[in-house]
Amino acid sequence: MRRTLIVMVKEPRAGRVKTRLGREIGMVAAAWWFRHQVRRLLRRIEDPRWQVVLAVAPDRAGMLSRVWPEHLARWPQGQGDLGARMALALRRASGGPACVIGADIPDTTLLIAGNGQLQQELEDLAKQCQVRDRVKFLGLRKDIQELFDLADICVFPSRFEPLGNVVLEAWATHTPIVAAASQGPSWLITHEKDGLLFEVDSATGCAQAVNRLLNNPEFASELAKNGHDVFRERFSKDIIVDQYKALFTTLVNARQKAGLTESDPPGSL
Repeated sequence: MRRTLIVMVKEPRAGRVKTRLGREIGMVAAAWWFRHQVRRLLRRIEDPRWQVVLAVAPDRAGMLSRVWPEHLARWPQGQGDLGARMALALRRASGGPACVIGADIPDTTLLIAGNGQLQQELEDLAKQCQVRDRVKFLGLRKDIQELFDLADICVFPSRFEPLGNVVLEAWATHTPIVAAASQGPSWLITHEKDGLLFEVDSATGCAQAVNRLLNNPEFASELAKNGHDVFRERFSKDIIVDQYKALFTTLVNARQKAGLTESDPPGSL
C-alpha cells in the first residue's frame, strides 16, 4: 500500500507568508526565501515510496499556481483553522498511511533525551517522515546542563507532569520553553510571558509554538529572560532554603507555644 506525504503550502505572495520574518528583512525578501525554501524541501523529500501531495492555500490560487512543480498532485486546503485543514487532508488520504508536514520546516535538529518503550516507534516514525537525520536519540543522559547549553528551545510535551522540574531547569539555564498545558507546567508558566503552552496531545499546537520561537528569536530571548527571573525570585536554592527555614521556625514556635517538648509525638499541635 503506497503511503502519502502531504505538504501544507501557501502561495508565496509578499505580505501573505512569513510576515514576522518580513518585518525584519522585508516582505518581498521573506516571500522569496519561503518560495526557495519550499522548493528545496520538495526536491529533498521526493521518493518513489511516497505519493507527495501539496495541500495548497488559498484554494483557487494554489491550484492554478505556476510556482510549485507541476508533476506533484495538489489538493485545496479548504476552510477552517490549521487543525481542521490538516484533518481534511488526512481524510482525503484515507486508504493508506499518511503524514502531514508544513512547507517551511526550519533547518533544525530535534534532540530526544531518555529511553523507554516508545523509542523504536519514534525512530520508525522519523524514518517514515524522512527526518531521521534531523532527530537524534540520545538515550539516558545525566549531563543536563550541557544539553540545555546546546538547545535553542526546550520542548516539554508530557501529558502528565505534577510539578514540572524540566520547566525549572529550562528557566535556570536561560532556555525558552514550549510545554503541554499539563498540571505542573500550566501552574508554573504564564503563557506568552515566561514560556508558551499548548493543548495536551496537540501536535499542531506544539509545532506552531516551536516555529513561533524559531521565527522570532527576540521573543524567545524575552521568554527565557522572564523565566530566569521567575526562577531566581521563586525557586533558586537560596529562596527555597529560606522558605524551609521559615517553615521549620514556624513549626518550632508553634510547638513551644503549645507547651510541647521533643518527647511529644509529631502532630500533637
